[in-house]
Amino acid sequence: MKRVELPSCQHFNFSVPVDGSWASSRIEPDEVQAQKDQCRRVVESALCIESILNIILMKGVFRELRGSRDFVDKHLMNSNHFSFASKKYLLKEFLRNTNLLSGSQKSALDEQLAKVIKYRNAFAHGTLIEKEIQMFISYFHSDHKEECLDDAFWEQLEKAFRGASDALDELLNKIPPITVHFTDFPLGQK
Repeated sequence: MKRVELPSCQHFNFSVPVDGSWASSRIEPDEVQAQKDQCRRVVESALCIESILNIILMKGVFRELRGSRDFVDKHLMNSNHFSFASKKYLLKEFLRNTNLLSGSQKSALDEQLAKVIKYRNAFAHGTLIEKEIQMFISYFHSDHKEECLDDAFWEQLEKAFRGASDALDELLNKIPPITVHFTDFPLGQK
């Protein structure tokens, strides 16, 4: 398989030091690359969490669609018209009408998903900047924010992503499997 070589800063904006190059930066080039790699992992992980959310919504909300499931998956769940935030809202409403999670579990999951969305948007649309010897992410979330990419930041982010992923996995296991009967499909359809 061909290994694709894509521009390394395609998804990230970087504030360039005044002299116009990273060469004068007090941050080591390896550290800059490590931060860029972390940013990519945040966006990739958010996409994974969103895909688990898609499965839960298909199994829970759209379980009765039978022959239209593929259509809904392609044209709704994976379309740009149905954002991560919209899916989070639909999940919240679905859970409100079920006993799959306790009230505190529902609230915790909603908060964790909100954080995943916030972090995903920060790294997908924000700007990495250098200040002194630290890297920061500058982004908009209700208003302008700027956060230092130190260990405490990454630990908070990791906690939110792990919490959301674990809660979604637990929820996924609580939703009964979809049973398909031969009579659900007219002849010739699968």
